[in-house]
Amino acid sequence: MKNLLLGLCAIPLLLSGCGGSGSGEPGSFVQPNYNQDSGKVVGTYYTSWTAYEGDYTPADIPGGDLTHIFYAFLSPCGGPKPESEMNASDLRLKRVCEGKEVGEAVFADPYTAFGFIKNNGSNYIGDIAELALLKQQFPHLKIIPSFGGWTLSGPFHDLIKTDAGINKFVESSIQILEDNPVFDGIDIDWEFPGGDGETTPDNDPNLALTPAEKEFEKQQFTVLMQRFRAALDELGSKNNRHYELSAAINGFEHFSQYIDYENVTQYLDFFLVMTYDFFVVGRNDIGHFANLFAVEPFPQSGADIMMNYLMSRGVPSEKLIIGVNNEGRGWEGVPQLGDTGQVDFGPNKATGAMEHAFPTYREIAEKYLTNPGFIYNYDEAAEAPYLYNPTTKQYISYDDPRSVSAKSKYVVDNNLGGLFSWDISSDNYGLLNAANSSIGNSLIGSVE
Repeated sequence: MKNLLLGLCAIPLLLSGCGGSGSGEPGSFVQPNYNQDSGKVVGTYYTSWTAYEGDYTPADIPGGDLTHIFYAFLSPCGGPKPESEMNASDLRLKRVCEGKEVGEAVFADPYTAFGFIKNNGSNYIGDIAELALLKQQFPHLKIIPSFGGWTLSGPFHDLIKTDAGINKFVESSIQILEDNPVFDGIDIDWEFPGGDGETTPDNDPNLALTPAEKEFEKQQFTVLMQRFRAALDELGSKNNRHYELSAAINGFEHFSQYIDYENVTQYLDFFLVMTYDFFVVGRNDIGHFANLFAVEPFPQSGADIMMNYLMSRGVPSEKLIIGVNNEGRGWEGVPQLGDTGQVDFGPNKATGAMEHAFPTYREIAEKYLTNPGFIYNYDEAAEAPYLYNPTTKQYISYDDPRSVSAKSKYVVDNNLGGLFSWDISSDNYGLLNAANSSIGNSLIGSVE
């Protein structure tokens, strides 16, 4: 997942144009189109910076058409390190964690979590209060705080080094659940146990983990989940409710290999498998970004590959939640095959990223699908759409209602646990409607 901690609005009292418009009044919530009666997860992430970036808050989320909202991001506090080894999010988190112990759980952005006065003088009550009102309107909805993310996973590598760090993280996370009863569990988005994420890249000799450190983290990930499961069960016994425990993992085996699935799975309710970003901006290789099935010339890049790998490692199918991405990825300088806008996939086929390289599905529907310069293609073998402009040589890979329907049907056919998306504010709800319809949820009324 992506993390833009505090973003451009780190000092909300001084900046204009920040904060959402959600009123928090129950009558203002989006009315549902589907009953959640399939028994499958239909989840999404909501990001804490969304209220800063646009006029969208939890009050705008169509909670009736979801079973789960994963609130991103909270974070454990890390250990001391040189600022030269910190990314921008680490530096901001350092301020939030001042005076706190290694492993102590915090809201990475307390401003949007608990509210602030906007520049126009109006009050935003905060994400947590609005999520509570949303859940009051839709009591079936589970709200799960997610810890970590792409840029905030560094503290995990610190805290798992000692029992004290693990215990502090678990105990303080449980305290957050007790203090905020809107929450229904814990989601761990550590990218990644064993390293090779943004904070510990294998290609940086100063930051990369050694083989021994990778194996140690594999072991400690299981320890962490075991202790979370015990603490959540203890809290659940006290409150007479089940608290869920999930882990978000990469959609490639390579980035998920330092997880001991055979032992850790028993402690988890779900794995949220990020079956997207098979090709990312920054690399010039061109293939499908979020395809269901792998196709040549990249036979390992597909959601089905990862699902089969996880089941071969002993993960029950019903604990696997397949991922959809509500953002696309765009490249330029991409060659085509023939005259119909077919893209020539392969290594080093792009010259670089489009200027707007991360268009949301809302933007794709409004800006690119309506642009006659872009030709729509759908790869039936991969179950993946894409757009191509033969004049500008621009290529956009993304999920659309057809590919989301294919993923949802795959969930049903293979008895998977469900589907989740990153993130809800990027959808015009065409993707969410497709997921609900194809996963087997019954229609309440007509859907445009």
